[in-house]
Amino acid sequence: EAGLVFKTLPQIINLQAKRMAALLTAGIPKHWFYNNRDLLMPHSDSTPLIPMEAFKNAFLRNLHPIGRITLEDSIDCYLFQKGELTIASIWNRKNQAKIFPIQMASDGRLYDIYGNSIATLIAGKTSVSVADGYVHYIEGIDADAYLQDPTFIPAFRSDAAPQGKPENT
Repeated sequence: EAGLVFKTLPQIINLQAKRMAALLTAGIPKHWFYNNRDLLMPHSDSTPLIPMEAFKNAFLRNLHPIGRITLEDSIDCYLFQKGELTIASIWNRKNQAKIFPIQMASDGRLYDIYGNSIATLIAGKTSVSVADGYVHYIEGIDADAYLQDPTFIPAFRSDAAPQGKPENT
Protein backbone atom coordinates (compact mmCIF):
# COMPACT_ATOMS: atom_id res chain seq x y z
CA GLU A 1 0.00 0.00 0.00
CA ALA A 2 2.78 2.47 0.88
CA GLY A 3 4.43 1.85 -2.50
CA LEU A 4 1.22 2.73 -4.29
CA VAL A 5 0.95 6.02 -2.38
CA PHE A 6 4.50 7.06 -3.29
CA LYS A 7 3.97 6.10 -6.92
CA THR A 8 0.61 7.82 -7.40
CA LEU A 9 1.00 10.90 -5.17
CA PRO A 10 3.10 12.93 -7.64
CA GLN A 11 0.70 12.02 -10.43
CA ILE A 12 -2.31 13.15 -8.38
CA ILE A 13 -0.59 16.41 -7.44
CA ASN A 14 0.27 17.08 -11.08
CA LEU A 15 -3.23 16.27 -12.29
CA GLN A 16 -4.74 18.63 -9.72
CA ALA A 17 -2.45 21.51 -10.76
CA LYS A 18 -3.30 20.99 -14.45
CA ARG A 19 -7.00 20.76 -13.62
CA MET A 20 -7.02 24.11 -11.80
CA ALA A 21 -5.38 26.00 -14.68
CA ALA A 22 -7.74 24.46 -17.23
CA LEU A 23 -10.89 25.04 -15.15
CA LEU A 24 -10.04 28.67 -14.41
CA THR A 25 -9.42 29.38 -18.10
CA ALA A 26 -12.69 27.64 -18.98
CA GLY A 27 -14.45 30.08 -16.65
CA ILE A 28 -15.31 27.65 -13.89
CA PRO A 29 -14.86 29.39 -10.51
CA LYS A 30 -12.76 27.42 -8.04
CA HIS A 31 -12.20 27.94 -4.35
CA TRP A 32 -9.28 26.04 -2.89
CA PHE A 33 -8.86 24.61 0.56
CA TYR A 34 -6.06 22.55 2.02
CA ASN A 35 -8.31 19.65 2.94
CA ASN A 36 -11.38 19.92 0.76
CA ARG A 37 -12.66 16.34 0.74
CA ASP A 38 -14.49 16.87 -2.55
CA LEU A 39 -11.38 18.13 -4.34
CA LEU A 40 -10.75 14.89 -6.24
CA MET A 41 -14.04 13.01 -5.97
CA PRO A 42 -16.87 12.90 -3.46
CA HIS A 43 -15.86 11.39 -0.12
CA SER A 44 -12.15 11.27 -0.99
CA ASP A 45 -9.33 12.66 1.12
CA SER A 46 -7.18 15.30 -0.54
CA THR A 47 -4.67 15.53 2.32
CA PRO A 48 -1.89 14.16 0.05
CA LEU A 49 -2.20 17.33 -2.06
CA ILE A 50 -0.97 19.55 0.77
CA PRO A 51 2.67 19.68 -0.47
CA MET A 52 1.65 21.75 -3.50
CA GLU A 53 -1.46 23.46 -2.18
CA ALA A 54 0.19 26.34 -0.34
CA PHE A 55 2.13 27.50 -3.38
CA LYS A 56 -0.73 26.91 -5.83
CA ASN A 57 -3.15 28.76 -3.55
CA ALA A 58 -0.86 31.77 -3.39
CA PHE A 59 0.29 31.72 -7.02
CA LEU A 60 -3.10 31.22 -8.68
CA ARG A 61 -4.99 33.75 -6.53
CA ASN A 62 -6.09 37.26 -7.38
CA LEU A 63 -5.59 36.69 -11.08
CA HIS A 64 -7.61 36.84 -14.25
CA PRO A 65 -7.39 34.10 -16.89
CA ILE A 66 -6.25 35.35 -20.31
CA GLY A 67 -6.28 32.14 -22.33
CA ARG A 68 -4.43 29.06 -23.48
CA ILE A 69 -1.76 28.49 -26.12
CA THR A 70 0.35 25.59 -27.30
CA LEU A 71 4.08 26.21 -27.52
CA GLU A 72 6.42 24.04 -29.60
CA ASP A 73 3.64 21.53 -30.45
CA SER A 74 3.58 19.94 -26.97
CA ILE A 75 3.79 22.62 -24.25
CA ASP A 76 0.40 23.56 -22.81
CA CYS A 77 0.54 27.14 -21.53
CA TYR A 78 -2.27 28.82 -19.57
CA LEU A 79 -1.85 32.59 -19.26
CA PHE A 80 -3.13 34.67 -16.34
CA GLN A 81 -2.98 38.35 -15.39
CA LYS A 82 -2.10 39.10 -11.77
CA GLY A 83 -2.00 42.85 -11.24
CA GLU A 84 0.73 44.17 -13.54
CA LEU A 85 2.35 40.74 -13.83
CA THR A 86 1.48 38.02 -16.33
CA ILE A 87 2.01 34.48 -15.13
CA ALA A 88 1.74 31.11 -16.83
CA SER A 89 1.08 27.53 -15.86
CA ILE A 90 2.95 25.25 -18.29
CA TRP A 91 3.65 21.56 -18.83
CA ASN A 92 4.88 19.28 -21.57
CA ARG A 93 2.21 16.84 -22.77
CA LYS A 94 4.93 14.50 -24.02
CA ASN A 95 6.21 13.98 -20.45
CA GLN A 96 9.84 14.45 -21.41
CA ALA A 97 12.59 17.03 -21.10
CA LYS A 98 12.29 19.97 -23.47
CA ILE A 99 13.98 23.33 -23.97
CA PHE A 100 11.90 25.93 -25.78
CA PRO A 101 11.99 29.72 -26.37
CA ILE A 102 9.63 32.00 -24.50
CA GLN A 103 9.04 35.76 -24.58
CA MET A 104 9.34 37.52 -21.23
CA ALA A 105 7.87 41.00 -20.58
CA SER A 106 10.11 41.48 -17.55
CA ASP A 107 12.65 39.57 -15.52
CA GLY A 108 10.85 36.70 -13.88
CA ARG A 109 11.12 33.28 -12.28
CA LEU A 110 10.45 29.68 -13.22
CA TYR A 111 8.99 27.53 -10.41
CA ASP A 112 8.34 23.83 -10.12
CA ILE A 113 4.97 22.42 -9.04
CA TYR A 114 5.89 22.79 -5.33
CA GLY A 115 6.94 26.45 -5.62
CA ASN A 116 10.69 25.87 -5.66
CA SER A 117 12.43 28.52 -7.73
CA ILE A 118 14.25 26.77 -10.58
CA ALA A 119 15.60 29.62 -12.69
CA THR A 120 15.69 33.36 -13.19
CA LEU A 121 14.32 34.35 -16.59
CA ILE A 122 15.60 37.53 -18.24
CA ALA A 123 13.29 39.99 -20.06
CA GLY A 124 13.07 39.44 -23.82
CA LYS A 125 13.37 36.15 -25.65
CA THR A 126 14.83 33.47 -23.41
CA SER A 127 14.89 29.69 -23.15
CA VAL A 128 12.95 27.62 -20.65
CA SER A 129 13.75 24.04 -19.77
CA VAL A 130 11.23 21.61 -18.35
CA ALA A 131 12.51 18.20 -17.35
CA ASP A 132 9.25 16.27 -17.33
CA GLY A 133 5.47 16.49 -17.78
CA TYR A 134 4.90 18.18 -14.42
CA VAL A 135 3.41 21.64 -14.06
CA HIS A 136 5.79 24.59 -13.89
CA TYR A 137 4.88 28.22 -13.24
CA ILE A 138 6.40 31.30 -14.88
CA GLU A 139 6.22 34.88 -13.61
CA GLY A 140 6.74 37.74 -16.08
CA ILE A 141 5.77 36.08 -19.38
CA ASP A 142 4.81 38.46 -22.20
CA ALA A 143 1.17 37.57 -22.88
CA ASP A 144 0.87 40.16 -25.67
CA ALA A 145 3.48 38.25 -27.67
CA TYR A 146 1.16 35.23 -27.78
CA LEU A 147 -2.31 36.75 -28.29
CA GLN A 148 -2.00 36.48 -32.08
CA ASP A 149 -0.60 32.94 -31.97
CA PRO A 150 -2.80 30.61 -34.07
CA THR A 151 -3.13 28.25 -31.10
CA PHE A 152 -4.38 30.97 -28.72
CA ILE A 153 -7.80 30.28 -27.20
CA PRO A 154 -9.14 33.15 -25.06
CA ALA A 155 -10.44 32.46 -21.57
CA PHE A 156 -14.18 32.05 -21.27
CA ARG A 157 -14.34 34.33 -18.21
CA SER A 158 -11.71 36.50 -16.60
CA ASP A 159 -13.15 36.39 -13.07
CA ALA A 160 -13.02 32.67 -12.26
CA ALA A 161 -10.08 32.74 -9.84
CA PRO A 162 -10.64 33.27 -6.13
CA GLN A 163 -9.83 36.76 -4.92
CA GLY A 164 -8.50 37.97 -1.58
CA LYS A 165 -6.38 36.24 1.00
CA PRO A 166 -5.90 32.44 0.69
CA GLU A 167 -7.72 30.36 3.26
CA ASN A 168 -5.90 28.07 5.73
CA THR A 169 -2.52 29.78 5.27
